[in-house]
Amino acid sequence: MSLKNIAEDSHWQQVSVAMKRDLQEFTHKKGSSEDECVLDLLQALYTEGITDATKVMMLGVLQEMSESLFMDETSIEQAIGTLIGFYQEVTMNKGSTFLKSQILVCLTTLALTGNQLVSVLHLLWP
Repeated sequence: MSLKNIAEDSHWQQVSVAMKRDLQEFTHKKGSSEDECVLDLLQALYTEGITDATKVMMLGVLQEMSESLFMDETSIEQAIGTLIGFYQEVTMNKGSTFLKSQILVCLTTLALTGNQLVSVLHLLWP
């Protein structure tokens, strides 16, 4: 792992911890909305230099903070769509079972938060 990747991985670990500790303080200090934080996390999941362990931490933030991070149905739908794409990419690249299972847990949590479980199941297994 390169120094750049180590720094990026460490950055996302710190972001995950800070968001879990106090989401309002984190968004205030960063000067961004919850939606922007979600978008940053979802984009970072696709980064190759971030370890699976850190990606699991990031998924944990989305999962544990879902009721605070997702204010409307549209944002939940967009996050679910992105996570389904991420799951498919990880599966195609023969990613770790642990990461794939955590993506599914996060998807299920978001689907339950947005009352969209049946829709997600049909997208994953048509």
